[in-house]
Amino acid sequence: MKTPHTAEQIGALWAAYHAAQSQSTTSKIYLSATIPTATYEQLLSKVPTYPSFILPLPRPDALVEPAPDATEAGTTRGQPHDFYFMQWSMHGSPPIPSSESLPPLLNQLSASSQSVPNPPCTTVLFTSLQEYKLRQDYATPHLIITHYTDLAQSHGLVLFRGELTPSPSGQSTVLSPNDAQRLALLLQQFYLPSRENDERGATRAKLLQRFHEKPEAFRWQDVIDSVVL
Repeated sequence: MKTPHTAEQIGALWAAYHAAQSQSTTSKIYLSATIPTATYEQLLSKVPTYPSFILPLPRPDALVEPAPDATEAGTTRGQPHDFYFMQWSMHGSPPIPSSESLPPLLNQLSASSQSVPNPPCTTVLFTSLQEYKLRQDYATPHLIITHYTDLAQSHGLVLFRGELTPSPSGQSTVLSPNDAQRLALLLQQFYLPSRENDERGATRAKLLQRFHEKPEAFRWQDVIDSVVL
């Protein structure tokens, strides 16, 4: 049986809903997207071994100051960067909904999807490395990414949602939407398998491994040099 709504239609509805939510208030801003199930499972394969990492964000408006390699600030060609600490959390696998429990929008699931369980849902917390070093587990996340896998087997997609933390004033967010999108893209660069003959991708895979297994050999500048923004 075919589903009455395709993955593309569900993705469009998901994006439209979060766009409307973001426009309805100045203090709540969301990112949204859909990820193919196969791509999400590739991301997920590295999480148990490498549940955390650091990602650089360029700061073009900051003053250029020389920084030692062992700090959380770095420069490339005079470009200052801030580092963000990210940490994954894995949750349970949601059941595949039956046709009786679904609303008409997602009804009539294909029978073939019932035998394959959904992958686990995950959240990823991002906070500035400076704040994390000061407050550890009590650090305020600046961005929370959630992957919902309820439709992973039935429709071949995972729903992505990013929630930006409001600033103390409530008039904006701690992290800009553009920077939040950069962090989401950088996460994929480090957690997806590198392509053939992709030297930067191979370097990123080694850096992720080194961060956890050989921290004494880890260099901040190598991370900056390896990313594509």
